[in-house]
Amino acid sequence: MSEIKGQLLGIILVLIVFGAISVSMAAVFRNTAKQVTDRSNGLGEAVETEMNKTEETPSDDNVDFGSGFLSY
Repeated sequence: MSEIKGQLLGIILVLIVFGAISVSMAAVFRNTAKQVTDRSNGLGEAVETEMNKTEETPSDDNVDFGSGFLSY
C-alpha cells in the first residue's frame, strides 16, 4: 500500500511542478507579446513622423559633411 501512495505522491508532485512551469511560461510569453506589440506601435508612429518631415526640417541624422571643413 505504501508503494502506491509513493507513486501517487510522485505523480501529483510532477503534475504540480509542470503546472507551475506552464503557468509561469504563459505569463512570460504574454508579457513578451505585449512588449513586442508596444514596440511595433511605437515604430509605426516613428515611421509616420519621419515620412511627414520635409526637406526644410531635416532630422539629426542628416548632417552635411560637404561644407569643406577638411579642405586643403
